[in-house]
Amino acid sequence: MTETRHFQLTGYSPTPSTATVTIRSFDKPERIRRALKGLATFWGAAIGSVFIPVAHFLLVPSFALYGAYTFFERLGAERVVVGAEGTCPDCGKPQKLEAGGRWRVPRNVACRYCQRSLRIS
Repeated sequence: MTETRHFQLTGYSPTPSTATVTIRSFDKPERIRRALKGLATFWGAAIGSVFIPVAHFLLVPSFALYGAYTFFERLGAERVVVGAEGTCPDCGKPQKLEAGGRWRVPRNVACRYCQRSLRIS
């Protein structure tokens, strides 16, 4: 299920602006399916890298461990940010905010134009 919510976007300016965040919620079967897909992707890369001489000593364990990490990370992510937009309260420019990944409030982002730290809360 996807929902769009409005949050306060604050920066160094005393007047905050509004950020619009699109959040995707996953139920238990969807989270398990997503987690298994991530695990299979990296374990497939680990199996494929077995045939690369010398580099396989580093690649196979790295892909295997990152696959396990991805599995547990996706299994616990009930809500994920799909997109975020807002106007920087400091420079006043509208933009898409880099707020991907698991959703939690407050969330720190940066303005693309003035490079100042912003907070979605």
